[in-house]
Amino acid sequence: MKMTKFDRLMKVYRELSEEFQVLEDELAKTILNSWASSFKQMDTFLEAKEVRRSQMNSGLEQGLRELPELLSDLPKEERELALSILYRVMDNNIPEFY
Repeated sequence: MKMTKFDRLMKVYRELSEEFQVLEDELAKTILNSWASSFKQMDTFLEAKEVRRSQMNSGLEQGLRELPELLSDLPKEERELALSILYRVMDNNIPEFY
């Protein structure tokens, strides 16, 4: 079965959420907590059929577009690791994105 755009975007976020666990800076923890909260809210909306998955795509894409800038506030070593993880996960899942 072919993955939808929504499925591919969520796969990226799930992988990033898992791999970013190695980051120790508070900003990284804040990002992960924010994602967890947002995904719970998205699940609620989807279950209630308030929105369709396709309607969430633009917000998910915008979050990924802004992520490199957000990660630029991490300390140098964590930033380099985070960006490396981000680009590897993106290349593995949505290579045409960046």
